[in-house]
Amino acid sequence: MNKLLPCFFFFFSLFCFSQRETDHWFFGNKAGLNFGIDVVNTLTNGQMIAPAGCSSISDSNGNLLFYTNGSAVWNSNHEIMKNGSLIAGELENLQNSIIIKKPLTEDTFYIFTTRENKSTDPFLPVGLFFSEVSFKNDPLGEVTIRYSRIKETVTQRITAVHHKNGKDFWLITFGKQSSASSKYDTFSIFKINETGLIRSPITVQGSETVSTYGDMKVSPNGKYIAVADYIDRYLYIYNFNSETGEITFNKRIITDPAPLAARFPKGVEFSIDSKKIFFSSENGDNNYIYEYRLEGGDLFESKKLIFSTNAYKIGSLQLSKNEIIYAACHDDNFNHEQIGSIENVATDLPTFNKNTSVSPNFSLKGLPNFVQSYFRNRIITENQCVFDMFNFALDSYAPIASVTWDFGDGNTSNLMNPEHAYTAPGDYIVTATININSQDIPLYKKVTVYPLPKLIPNQELIQCDDDNDGVNLFNLYT
Repeated sequence: MNKLLPCFFFFFSLFCFSQRETDHWFFGNKAGLNFGIDVVNTLTNGQMIAPAGCSSISDSNGNLLFYTNGSAVWNSNHEIMKNGSLIAGELENLQNSIIIKKPLTEDTFYIFTTRENKSTDPFLPVGLFFSEVSFKNDPLGEVTIRYSRIKETVTQRITAVHHKNGKDFWLITFGKQSSASSKYDTFSIFKINETGLIRSPITVQGSETVSTYGDMKVSPNGKYIAVADYIDRYLYIYNFNSETGEITFNKRIITDPAPLAARFPKGVEFSIDSKKIFFSSENGDNNYIYEYRLEGGDLFESKKLIFSTNAYKIGSLQLSKNEIIYAACHDDNFNHEQIGSIENVATDLPTFNKNTSVSPNFSLKGLPNFVQSYFRNRIITENQCVFDMFNFALDSYAPIASVTWDFGDGNTSNLMNPEHAYTAPGDYIVTATININSQDIPLYKKVTVYPLPKLIPNQELIQCDDDNDGVNLFNLYT
């Protein structure tokens, strides 16, 4: 008797593509990557040397606009932008810059830069600085404001996320409450709306004093902030309210309680679903990447070692729109033409590979710093077999007014959560054009439709009940 076997498959990773402001990455020694619709391409035309922090920005269609190492700004022709030679950031800061678009415009952008040490040529004090880039009079852009200091007492930590309304932004920095204080325990949260930067920040003094070295990230869903404290070996978790800008302390985790096994955390990043935290750390020549789960059970007990090496150092971590977290790899020999990647982050078996080429250029300590909520916009589904039903859902940093689906096989839908079955196996690019605040934003996802198993006719499975108990197990994979 022939019996139809079920379609078995393993789910590893789906390519998910959010809106395209994060398409271009420039970092390290002239290294670059382009995150297209279904591939990641190495870029070799970058001209920036970024020893540590940096930031890049593309338009909503994925066209490069400009990038910066915190000190200078390069345009899309990879030339120093007009008036862009000095914008006050400190090159060695792990997070020395971030770029934020002025809401409801397509021609005005803000660059925020951090400086922990003063400069004499030109004279620049410590603090948080603001620059403006305008495309109104020059298609390649020009820096119209620079050297504008908006806060005196910050560390190198800087991150950003959308406001709950999906239109405005929150810029989040960390430092001292005042120049007279010796404690680094205060968040300064700046709101950016259609009128521009509101220079009077919300100030939240935390209950914990934190050292100045180590990255800070806000989760893509805007609910958590993670701060890596390299000196004291702690990872701090805070709750964030993306509607009010309020920050409250959640918990402090020592990265390893054993003094001889101390882990000094540097880079930190959230998974795309905001349910996990990954951090890079070191102990002497040994470098590590760990994972914590934010939900379900004890946070410290959930710690899992993902990767360790003594062959090179691991610096900053950065989430990408394909759901992979990338890791800057570097050492004193400047020979790292590949960066690392943490893949399958949503599963129980995340894996690390050092296989993303940036040759002939190379990685240093940092990766681009982005508005984290750009990565939240995504299509959610799982790969299925041909004729099986795909269930599609959306996640977004703001309420979605409407959506138009294109399933990549000629079929469309306007439902918010459609179902669709494919009639032929293969790879398909699914497009969901969502409307947020009267703006159409295309999202992309590559799905794989598996073929049905090929059955050989007239096959028999013969198996004996050796112990005569009337029970036997049949291996249907045979």
